[in-house]
Amino acid sequence: MKQIRLFCRTAHTYGFHKNKTGFDKHNFRLDDLTPEERNYNPELSPNNVIYRQGEPVEPSQLTDLLAEIEADQHNKLKQVKGGMSDKYVGELNLARSKSKSKLKKWVENASNPLERDFFNELLAKVGIDKIHAKTELKRLSSFGKIKRYNNKKKTIHKLEECNKLLTVNDNSSMSLKVISSEKIFKIPDKHGISISAENWNRLIELFHNKFYSDYDAYYTAIHLDEKSENPHAHHRLSGYNNTTRQFDLPDHELNLVRKLYNKPDLFSGKKWSKLSPDEVEQFGQLYQNIMFKYCNTQLQKLGYGVNAVKRTPQEVKQDAHEYSNLKIRHRVHNGVNQLKGDKTELIQAVSDLKHQEQRWKDKAIQERKTAINWNKKAKQQKALLQRTKANLTQWFEEKFEQWFNGLLTFKKSNLNQDLTKPVELHLSLSQERADAGKILMDEVELALQQDQLRRYKKEFDRQEAKNRYKN
Repeated sequence: MKQIRLFCRTAHTYGFHKNKTGFDKHNFRLDDLTPEERNYNPELSPNNVIYRQGEPVEPSQLTDLLAEIEADQHNKLKQVKGGMSDKYVGELNLARSKSKSKLKKWVENASNPLERDFFNELLAKVGIDKIHAKTELKRLSSFGKIKRYNNKKKTIHKLEECNKLLTVNDNSSMSLKVISSEKIFKIPDKHGISISAENWNRLIELFHNKFYSDYDAYYTAIHLDEKSENPHAHHRLSGYNNTTRQFDLPDHELNLVRKLYNKPDLFSGKKWSKLSPDEVEQFGQLYQNIMFKYCNTQLQKLGYGVNAVKRTPQEVKQDAHEYSNLKIRHRVHNGVNQLKGDKTELIQAVSDLKHQEQRWKDKAIQERKTAINWNKKAKQQKALLQRTKANLTQWFEEKFEQWFNGLLTFKKSNLNQDLTKPVELHLSLSQERADAGKILMDEVELALQQDQLRRYKKEFDRQEAKNRYKN
């Protein structure tokens, strides 16, 4: 039995990603990349095999499959929101939240006990039962003269509109939901083990049916254009659970680990979003054990005398195949190693393309630095977004990223002119979200230097006073 390493990786597409089919375009080789950005040999791409429901897909049908995946994601996003857009659901949630605040205030300030009981009962219905404005207003009017009746009438009609939220399966924001996912399977080249496209597909089809039967499988792509003698696989599946009718893939995988390890109280029964970084790392190790055990069993059934074991930390660092969730995966083209074997061709290439080669190297170094910086930025942004999750509004979904980028721009440039945009966006947050605004200011105090913080607050106060004067 030959001991080998096995590369298994999960890459998610989230709701906040604008391009939700970026992985698919890359897997189908439909992405528009420059030669230095490609991690594959286009001349070998016709050898790739895309399996859909166990059958190979004709290359001429890949564009249609891409459109089908995009439409499926769009439809499922609408379905989980009761046929409404995420934006409109966000608006309704904000309206319902404001209306509930008004109801509570009217309960506290009611001079008429009948009116107080009325708004208490109405408050208890919000988010649970349908509210019929005509019936409720008729009852309210029966109490005699009502102060600020038109305002209360408008609020009750708005609550009736918010009845639409009762049809929503998942009322939380889709920004951090896993819309689709990719499972990557590869045996490092150094082991000299070649798994055929047919066997990779058979192994992955059984894998999906065993562990992900509630989620639609989009396809399995077998790539032979990076190194033809060592095919590797990309399995794409939807993040939408057909049973729960929610985008709950991370929670499903967490529960899968609990079930297979017979530890129902693992991580105190918490949901994925509530796990600490250490718990996420522990989960990853347990999940990887499951994948390794499954792959070993299936590969041996298929006649491969191998036993995959985990990489050491040193091997993880040295692994040449680093996949990321970025729009373009920055990986070294395997074909370069093949060119090194042909001394004459390599010398000629260096002679003809010496200056261009150096430019490509410089660009690769810069792109690696950019990727690291963007990765840090994404982690910072996600951490801040998690802290403000309880106060998410339409502002956070539409303007949060602009504000965060503006803050980073000012931090880098240190120019007053770059203060205007982030402060304007900061002030656009409604007064009812004062707590969320304080969280942002805490982040400002952590992110900026003392002088920058003083100038930020000065500009904040100036624009706040200006807005107060306008109002």
